[in-house]
Amino acid sequence: MRIAVPRITILNDGEYKLAIAHYPLETTGECVKKLLETMRLSSCSSPLCYPKIFGGIFLFNGFNPIWRGEYDGFFKVSREGACADDRPRFMSKIEEGKDTCLKIEEGIVEFLSSCESCTRVDPIGLRMIVD
Repeated sequence: MRIAVPRITILNDGEYKLAIAHYPLETTGECVKKLLETMRLSSCSSPLCYPKIFGGIFLFNGFNPIWRGEYDGFFKVSREGACADDRPRFMSKIEEGKDTCLKIEEGIVEFLSSCESCTRVDPIGLRMIVD
């Protein structure tokens, strides 16, 4: 059996953390090892396993997942620029599949439907292939 999970980028927004599942996929690591050994999703005990298993964009309050959005597009983080979207508007736009942004501690994260120099969001998560 082969397992692939997305990579995760974690960004800080005050007391919140934004976890983005994205390409390229990885076939090694602690999460993959636990899943291969046990064949149980519950074996991945870290809350940050949620984006690896389910894909998409997660918002955590501490280590508690409070929101998940699917987005078929790209993201990039930049240190400069302006963003008029607050957290609720950001979440709403993600759910609608619209371009949006969010001011974070690292700068601005932008989600775009097309972008040549950006990273592709993985809305799927865990993939398993039985060989």
